[in-house]
Amino acid sequence: MVVGLAGFAAAQQSTPPWLPGAVPRFTVIRHPGLNVDDALSQSLAGTTIPLWNGALPSPSNGYSFVMVGTDPAAGSVSTTVPTVVVPLIFKFHDIDGIHRLSPTVRACGVKYSAVSLTRKSPIFQSFAFTAGGTALGTTQYLDAFQRANFWSDVSTTSPNYHVLLSKTGQTLAVMVDVPTIDGSSIAGPCARIGEVDINWFDNTIVPALLLKMKALKPTVFPIFFSYNVFLTESGSCCVLGYHSEIVNTKGTQTYAYAAFADPHIFSAAAVQDIDPLSHEVGEWMDDPLVQTDLNSTPPWGNLGQVSGCQNNLEVGDPLSGTGFTITNPANNFTYHPQDLAFAPWFAQGISSSSVNGWYDFTNQFATSAAPCPPGGP
Repeated sequence: MVVGLAGFAAAQQSTPPWLPGAVPRFTVIRHPGLNVDDALSQSLAGTTIPLWNGALPSPSNGYSFVMVGTDPAAGSVSTTVPTVVVPLIFKFHDIDGIHRLSPTVRACGVKYSAVSLTRKSPIFQSFAFTAGGTALGTTQYLDAFQRANFWSDVSTTSPNYHVLLSKTGQTLAVMVDVPTIDGSSIAGPCARIGEVDINWFDNTIVPALLLKMKALKPTVFPIFFSYNVFLTESGSCCVLGYHSEIVNTKGTQTYAYAAFADPHIFSAAAVQDIDPLSHEVGEWMDDPLVQTDLNSTPPWGNLGQVSGCQNNLEVGDPLSGTGFTITNPANNFTYHPQDLAFAPWFAQGISSSSVNGWYDFTNQFATSAAPCPPGGP
C-alpha cells in the first residue's frame, strides 16, 4: 500500500458531534526529580530508552533538544524501542449502575477490538509512505515522520535511518476501578464515554502500575491505552492523551496515555481511532523529557489546540484536529493519524531542511511558525 500525503485538513463532520461543547486536546505532565544529565547517562549505559541531543536549525541557534533514537546526521542507525501496550478497563460506578469500558472487546460498529485495530494500524505496522512524490520508505508512521523531519540527512548520509516501535509488546488488561468522585461515564453515539480526572489517574494509577508491572521498565516505552475514556482537568473535558516521564526506583521512565475514540464524538472529523495515539507517540519521540527548560523553542501559538503562546517542541499541538487517512486492506479499516510539525517549523526560519522543504508531514503549513505574540521578536 502506498500512502500519498497530499494533505487532508479535517473538515467538520456531517453527523452532529456527541459532545459539541467538549474541546479535544492533549497535554504533558511534568514530574519533579528529573535530572537531564542522569537521563542521558542512563541512555548511554543502556538502562533507559535511547536518546540523542541536537539543536533546532538556524536561525533559532541555542535551542537544544533531546529526542528518541540516534542523531540522523551520524549515519544509518536503526533503533527499535521496546513498546508495551497496557490495555486499561475502566470500571465506573454510575447512578444507573456499573459500566466498564474496555479496549479488549469489540469496538462499536466493527468486529475488532480497539487494541486489535491499533495493532494493525500504521503506529505499529509498515505502510509505504510518500510525501509530494518523495518516497519516505515502507515503515511505521512515526518513523516515516522522523525520516521526513530530518530528510536532509536521511536522503544523503543516512538512508537507512529509522526509529521504530516494537510490534509485539502487550500486557494483560488492567482493571481500573474509578471512584465516583474521580470519574463517571455517559451514553455515547455508540459505546459509552468515560471521563476520568487526570490528576487522580496520573498520581494514583500510573505510578503504581509502573512499579508493580515487571514488563514496565525504563528501557521500555509503556502506552496506557483506553477505549472512549477521556481525561478531565478541573472537571473540563477532554484530554485524549498525554505523555510524561517519572523517576522511580527503576530509573527514568517515559510513558504515554492515549484513548482510542469512536467517530462522531467530537466536532473535528479527524479526531477518532488512532488520532490521539499518533499525537502522543510523535510528541514522545521528539520531546521525551518534558521539562520546562528542555526542548524549548521560540514562542509560537494561536493555532491547533493552542490559544495564546507556547514555547516547546510538542509536534502535535499546532496541528491538533488535522490529519489524513490510511486504509489497511487486511482489516478494511480506515485510520486517522494526526499530522505533525517538523523541527524547522519551530525554528521560524525562511526555509526547511525537511522533506520537500515542507514544515509538516502533510504540507499544511506554507511557512514556519510566526512569532508569538504577533509582531514579537
